[in-house]
Amino acid sequence: MADETLATTTFLFGAVPDGPDIVLRRFQRLIALEQQQQESDVTTGNDGSEWVARLSTIKENLHEKEVCFERRNTRHLKQLREVEFQETELRRLRDWRDTLKEQLESLSHQNADAANSTSTIGSEIRRLQERISIYERTFGLEIRRTKNHNNIQVVMRGCCEDDYDLLSYVILRFSADSTPMELVKCNPPVADVQKLVEHFTNVGDFRSFLLVLRTRFIKYFQLRKKRKN
Repeated sequence: MADETLATTTFLFGAVPDGPDIVLRRFQRLIALEQQQQESDVTTGNDGSEWVARLSTIKENLHEKEVCFERRNTRHLKQLREVEFQETELRRLRDWRDTLKEQLESLSHQNADAANSTSTIGSEIRRLQERISIYERTFGLEIRRTKNHNNIQVVMRGCCEDDYDLLSYVILRFSADSTPMELVKCNPPVADVQKLVEHFTNVGDFRSFLLVLRTRFIKYFQLRKKRKN
């Protein structure tokens, strides 16, 4: 019966069936190939994971180096700007020194007789010191140079009767054009201080300027006190 079935199958499909040994060897070869493929996949997967991990580490190190570089670059740029600023200030001070030397030489030539008289110079110095001390005692006056070397700050104390040490001041800038001085800031804000500065610029009477300015400051604090009351 089996032979008849085999003969019928051969007749229908036109092929001779393999023996059991051949089929077994084919299955063994197929299983071996599958195991080899799985081992290859595992090995490839491990190598890929290791490469990804290594690449990630390299990226992290690169990012750290970039951050470190940016910090150093920022610090170096800041130091460079500071050096450039100091060089500019040094050149300005040198120019100022040269200008003062030229002015001193000019004054020395113009006033040779007075310069040769030690007593005359000494008395002039004492006179100027006395005038300055009078202004300081009367106005509580102090003249400062601001961080910007083109500006001066005229400070007065005693303008507010309730607080003697309260500072009132104006900041003036030396201008390079035809106007010698220009107003930068006034505290407290006096209404007509701009006109006062312009008048001083035209007349050149610094004493009158101080007197009027102090009067304006005193009046400002008096009016403010009245408004509070």
